Amino acid sequence: MDKNTLEAIKSEAMDMKKIAEGDYSEIKKLEENPIVQKYLHLKALQDSPYGVRNNDDVVYRIMDNYAYGLINDTNDIWVYYFEKAVGILKERGFSSIPLDGYDDDQVLVIYKDLENGERLIAIREEEQKEFESTHKVTYGKESIYDSQDRYFNIRYQFFKSVIEENQEEAVKRVLGLNKRPDEYLKSWARK
Repeated sequence: MDKNTLEAIKSEAMDMKKIAEGDYSEIKKLEENPIVQKYLHLKALQDSPYGVRNNDDVVYRIMDNYAYGLINDTNDIWVYYFEKAVGILKERGFSSIPLDGYDDDQVLVIYKDLENGERLIAIREEEQKEFESTHKVTYGKESIYDSQDRYFNIRYQFFKSVIEENQEEAVKRVLGLNKRPDEYLKSWARK
């Protein structure tokens, strides 16, 4: 065998012995290297079963990776999600909102934080105008009547703008969608 092959065998055998003895110091040292960290990150993205095939996939993956509970320092933009009577919320088992202390016919207006999908605010219908005058609220496109579709669409637009432009432009764009729903939407949302 040639000298290079012999050295490769000896080096690999030494590495195997270290691992067999539980000596992972060399691995830990490599994992601290920013270049190795970047390689491992890119390799994980490449090997992901959810793959990234186009720009839309990039936005969806970022939304999945960062939008639910990981972003705590948000731009404090609230998306109108829906409004329902407390009795309906109880029937449907909506447990993420404390419903004790409300009458079943009391209507609550629900808003979700644009960047952190786990943050919800529920307010009484009569407090809606005051809330919207003191907070950044967006309704999204009027043509999207389902609250989850509307919320998802606004979040998609926000993260796409963050990725392709910058955060300031993303905020400006989603706040530009601040169109209050028409009366049909308001009556439909209570059903």
